[in-house]
Amino acid sequence: MPPLPRWSGVVILLARRAGRAVRPVLVPAVLGAWLVAKQLLWSPAFQGGASVPATAFVASVAVAMVVLGIALRYHGRAQLIALLALDATLTAVYQAHILYHRQFSELGSVATLAFASQAAQVRGAILPLFRRGDAPLWADVAVLALMAAVWRGREPSPTRRWHANALAIAGVVLFTTAAAPLLERPLTGPRHMGIARTEVATALNVVGYQLFDAATFALRRLDRSARSSLPEAIAYHRARTVPAGPLHGTQRGKDVIVVQLESVQASAVGRIVNGAPVTPSLDRLAHESLTFPEAFSQVGQGTTSDAELLAGCSLYPLETGAVFTERYDARLRCLPEVLREAGYRTVAMHANWPNFWNRDRMYPTMGYERFFSIRDFDASPVIGLGLSDVRFVEQAAERLATLPEPFYAVLVTLSNHAPFVDPNLPRALPLGALEGTMVGDYLNSVRFTDAAVGALVERLRATGVLDRSILVVYGDHNGVSRTASGTELVDVPARADRWLTYERRIPLLVRLPAGAHAGPRPAPAGQLDVAPTVADLLGVPPETSFFHGRSLVSDPPRPVVFPDGSAVSPELVYLSPEGRWGPLACLEAPTGAPVPPARCDALADHAARELRISRAEVNQDLFRWMLPAPPGMLHARGHP
Repeated sequence: MPPLPRWSGVVILLARRAGRAVRPVLVPAVLGAWLVAKQLLWSPAFQGGASVPATAFVASVAVAMVVLGIALRYHGRAQLIALLALDATLTAVYQAHILYHRQFSELGSVATLAFASQAAQVRGAILPLFRRGDAPLWADVAVLALMAAVWRGREPSPTRRWHANALAIAGVVLFTTAAAPLLERPLTGPRHMGIARTEVATALNVVGYQLFDAATFALRRLDRSARSSLPEAIAYHRARTVPAGPLHGTQRGKDVIVVQLESVQASAVGRIVNGAPVTPSLDRLAHESLTFPEAFSQVGQGTTSDAELLAGCSLYPLETGAVFTERYDARLRCLPEVLREAGYRTVAMHANWPNFWNRDRMYPTMGYERFFSIRDFDASPVIGLGLSDVRFVEQAAERLATLPEPFYAVLVTLSNHAPFVDPNLPRALPLGALEGTMVGDYLNSVRFTDAAVGALVERLRATGVLDRSILVVYGDHNGVSRTASGTELVDVPARADRWLTYERRIPLLVRLPAGAHAGPRPAPAGQLDVAPTVADLLGVPPETSFFHGRSLVSDPPRPVVFPDGSAVSPELVYLSPEGRWGPLACLEAPTGAPVPPARCDALADHAARELRISRAEVNQDLFRWMLPAPPGMLHARGHP
């Protein structure tokens, strides 16, 4: 072997010194590169199919710099543990958003952390959302955990702290530079109200979105002491007064029974599966009720609780989170309170734990005198999250028969909840090819809830309560998404821009005593319209409430507005830029044909104003300053 050149020794020496110098930062550098790659690889699913812009790369690098800057302040095993903790936290954020997006086709929010305590009760619906493809997301976390566990090396010299601090500060500056164009636009979604969440996720990736969302959430909390929107809210309600319709007051003094059906969407109602009807009870009830074939769920991240807010208070959901968990201490003006002042007994019945969705705190705010929870029922058998719907309505009907009249009672069913499979849930439908699919399980579960509705109606009929009452039945939100197994076997629209009107459509029936005025009402309707419709039928003066919906039996049609700023009118469908229903679009309502976006400008502006005023009333606690006034007059303290 020939001798090495003289200069080779110098090269080897320099290489060894370079190795010793690089070794302390080698693992962080490799992890930093992977963190950047991970953010770029896993973010597109939340970005509505948009291409990755330069700002997303810059934001990803900035996040990695901050993580490394914090970790490099330590050395040896402590550095690995710091890297592990930071990496696991970021990965958990991604995983949570992935699961949330799979279920709801939208990004989650810091505000939804208030729902975390419910995760254990709904774990049966969460576990099926995990995929094998999620494993690589956690690969680096597993490697770091293994390295920290087996670390036996000498403690290398730590990176100088000012270097680490400089790296973290540079990352913050770099991220702020990427986010600067977005900072003047609040994260609220609807047009003219702020920036869409998908737009933030596209520009800054998911971690950047999460930081932006947290800042917006904090600003919303700080806004509670302001009353800047009070004049606009007063003017809005003053302008909403309309002449009474022919059915106004025709049911004065009647009892009211409102039944909210868990996860029942319109696509399941009236469906026949292998010759067997899915909803025979609802089908029969529809023949003696006012029906609204174009009724839509308007819930947001608060799902079931949002449906109760919409139907009971005629208020829109918040931008993110839920009124039930965030603003249960606000002064609201809901139908139960209005009717209690008119001499009604007001009760709510739901066979779940009283703190689920914070109902034990929210129901008194809404005006309910009594809440019957699972503690007040014979809680057997259990299906899913609580008492079986059939046993629930049997016991609820017994209590209704003994309530002093007039009463206003809300019953919230529970059995038809994902994953729609339970040992106590009978298999009543011949599913055929749908057997073993989520859609098949869902339809079978709906069949069970439909049987509960039938049992309730027959018991009310037998006791005479039915024909002394207004009975309202509606679904709270969709049950299965367009990505669920089995959708290829049913009539799910292929076009993304038709998903809104498919997934959001729910059953809504209003039965009057003796089935009076039964028949379809074709105009668009929403859960927001339930409270004003009931109030109108009972003859409640509109000036005693501050409802945002319309009476479905008296008022002229108005657009149905959704929390993301999308809207449906008799003529048009406006899809907001949030991206859940595809890109921003304007469609003809009857055909779904795309039309020039400018045709939806007035509809988009209407939706933005509706959401802005309703949310200000809740966030700024404006009802505390707004008082009922004599007919034709609406005022607030300090505002003549």
